[in-house]
Amino acid sequence: MPSTGDVRLSEPFRLEADAIGATRLYAYVGLPVNAAVSLSTELLNASDQVVLAFDKEGWRERGTWQEDGESGIYDESDSYYEVLIKPNQTGQYRLRFAVDGLEDQAGQSLQAQLPLRLDIQDRYIDSGLTVWTFWISLGIVIMFLNSIYCQGRRRFGGRIDDLLEASSGTRMDYEKGVIMIKMIGRYELITEMNSLFKTRGRERLNLNLEIIDGNGLVVRREDINVYLTKKSASDEDDPPYWKLNKRLFFYNPKRRSLRFRLSMPERTELLEQEWIDFDLRDRIVSMRPLNIRRID
Repeated sequence: MPSTGDVRLSEPFRLEADAIGATRLYAYVGLPVNAAVSLSTELLNASDQVVLAFDKEGWRERGTWQEDGESGIYDESDSYYEVLIKPNQTGQYRLRFAVDGLEDQAGQSLQAQLPLRLDIQDRYIDSGLTVWTFWISLGIVIMFLNSIYCQGRRRFGGRIDDLLEASSGTRMDYEKGVIMIKMIGRYELITEMNSLFKTRGRERLNLNLEIIDGNGLVVRREDINVYLTKKSASDEDDPPYWKLNKRLFFYNPKRRSLRFRLSMPERTELLEQEWIDFDLRDRIVSMRPLNIRRID
């Protein structure tokens, strides 16, 4: 392209108004060293009417750099543009280009032939936007499903100090269906001196479970392994803590009175229980497979 303002037209190309995605226009203009350009672009329809117009202010700079005793040559530029369009009508289109000005660093006009590379891609879909939209949509779906599934009806819960003592609050009538017990707890080092000893990242505790019916009969008894996972404290000066996170699911085949009797050590050789958040729910529905224990 001449820098004198002479117009250049592209070859005709067809655009579909109902095509999936947009049409991507990419143009790159080659510039002399230490120059700035003003480039105008117009999209023409089959009747040579301007349906879209935009400008590009581009530049190229070359020089030397020095830092920490090292030096080199840099060559930087901003001489390309990318436009996404969606035509209102299907038909033949062309692009019209013109250089409105080419100047050196002193603002003086330059005369040069500038190479122009043009790429037109139809049915273009922005992959970054697609991925971002996918994850946002997935998050909304998960939040929606989470508000429906595995929520159930809360029957008993709260922050407790003694798991066995709190078990008395689980005595009530339960409908036929899935029951969930969720426990989230925190264990800490008994004394700060224990931080001097090597502690494991995972500690195992034994959870004793008994389910007792309305006649006082034990309908299920089980010992369950529960694991405490080491976590870093929010304050770097504080010692770490160990977190308990356990969910148990039970299938109750008929409506009846039940009590869940749970006991677990509140203290180990190095760790001591701070608290447990206990949550008991029935009417549980889940879209994914669950490890469900049957109450018989």
